[in-house]
Amino acid sequence: MASLFALGPLVQAIAVALVSGETSSLYDSENVGQLVNVKAYLTSALWPPYLAAGVFSAAAMLLASTKRAVFASGTVAIGLSLTAIDLSSGVLDGLAASILCNFAAGAILATLTLVLVLDNRIVRRIANGNAKVERIVWLLAPAIGYFALATILFCVLGFLTTVPTTPVSFRLEPSLNGYYVTEEEQQCRAGNQDESKQCGSVDGKDHSKFSFLGNFSEAENGRTDFIGGGAGLKIGWSRTTEGSTRGSLWATQGCVGENAPYEDAIKSPPIYTGEIRNLSLTADEGLSDFRVIHPKLNEVTVSDDRITQFWVNPSRDDPEKIDVSRFLGNGTIQVANNFTKTTFVLGLIPLTGNEEGAAFKARSVTYSINGDDERVINFRMASEMIRAQASISCEALEVFEHGEQMSAATNVPYVSLVVSLEAPEQLSLEELGKPSHVTVSGANGWIKSIGYRKENFHEAITPGRISQLSLIGVVRDLVIDGQAVPTGATSTLQLSGKMYARTDGPAILIEGGADYLILNGKRLSSTRWEQLDAGVRIPIILGVPTAAYFLLSFAGAALRRPARLVWRLPGKHKRQTSESRYRHSAVR
Repeated sequence: MASLFALGPLVQAIAVALVSGETSSLYDSENVGQLVNVKAYLTSALWPPYLAAGVFSAAAMLLASTKRAVFASGTVAIGLSLTAIDLSSGVLDGLAASILCNFAAGAILATLTLVLVLDNRIVRRIANGNAKVERIVWLLAPAIGYFALATILFCVLGFLTTVPTTPVSFRLEPSLNGYYVTEEEQQCRAGNQDESKQCGSVDGKDHSKFSFLGNFSEAENGRTDFIGGGAGLKIGWSRTTEGSTRGSLWATQGCVGENAPYEDAIKSPPIYTGEIRNLSLTADEGLSDFRVIHPKLNEVTVSDDRITQFWVNPSRDDPEKIDVSRFLGNGTIQVANNFTKTTFVLGLIPLTGNEEGAAFKARSVTYSINGDDERVINFRMASEMIRAQASISCEALEVFEHGEQMSAATNVPYVSLVVSLEAPEQLSLEELGKPSHVTVSGANGWIKSIGYRKENFHEAITPGRISQLSLIGVVRDLVIDGQAVPTGATSTLQLSGKMYARTDGPAILIEGGADYLILNGKRLSSTRWEQLDAGVRIPIILGVPTAAYFLLSFAGAALRRPARLVWRLPGKHKRQTSESRYRHSAVR
């Protein structure tokens, strides 16, 4: 019986969709997707609550003796068991429909049980006169009937709801925004219940994962910035060459914007200057940003552990160029360059939001150089604050030392730490041009790289596999199963399957096999049932009422058979009948 309970949610979703008349919900409902595979179905059928409900319902019917009692007890027991499972999930939406379907299922299964037990013609034919075999088959008849019905339902529902993989190809052009999931992320995320789609690369393609700003080169005359919030943002650098690497650390204020004159601000005495073998900076909780201001054309590697949200838009300064952004969740950013001189900035925005608007907030940075004890710099707003008419200028910020603690008062709601590192003057041939890495960890926010020329757009993209995609933007040249499909100026698209994405000039070309595809709210991926010709579907539809009539007639005939007791062994019934006839003859 548990095997039937496992199919219940899908049967209920289809039944509700048909009764309500919402034909779109039959396939587009989140509850009616591709039927799970055999392994997942068997796992659901062995779920302890379903097994317990099956045992309880079977016991309730076994304790009843008459046909009416078996029907009533089976209906109530199955209905209550399934309702208890629904209530335990904590989801109350559609509870009334679920309760109605649960008791309807109870009535159907109780009727099926009575038919299987009372009509023993098939049992006698299988036993072929052997009383022991007849009893064994009769006892197993309900279980065999449940399993047969579950198998039929599984196959029928699979045919109705399974969407075969469809060849798809299309191009994406700016402007775009949405999210994507790679295959490993889809299958291996904790709590993923859909096991119907297995990970694997698209045939003929490599095993890399697609990404925006995954492993990329900065655009010429462009830049890369990160801005995000939360706690735990950490910047680290370690020397990769022999010899002495000199570096300095400054505090600045008001150095906002891409062209902020840091060169003037860092002419003042630094907080630290000297040899640096390794360095770490950790920001407190709050809005922070990071960027490398020297050199340009860095190689950047980005990774995170979440679904990737992205934005691709024409540059505000030059519509012929492209800007790319993505959101990071607990991500890592590694910036590499041929080390001669590296200068990077950790910025702090001492603002926080509340019900009354923005408010100033004290910020702090913890730093450690060469593995020495950590030191903390506390930044606070000066008593005079910032005035609305006051101009913001990029300038050095004086820091006062108080033992392990350091402090600075700022008049501007933007402070930053500037780190400059210089490679040793004399490097061996092996170390000449050896890359230097600045690593940002714990990044929760947005990374943006701007200024890509259309012919160089590929530098921001890592081609590879993609398994889910949802976006709003420009979709061109959509071809589904060899048929061109028109699209609008701006389209919404949702897709899942085994796809491969790469750049094609200023566009992104995606091709592969789609398991599910929606364009502008319309599902374009057809189920096996929908792909049948009308000449095949119409006879099947007309045959359903005929089959239902014969099944109901068979069930009615079985239920009308005279039987005082439902649970009476066939052999025992025969002996009692023979003994009664013998006694009647002896009396005569």
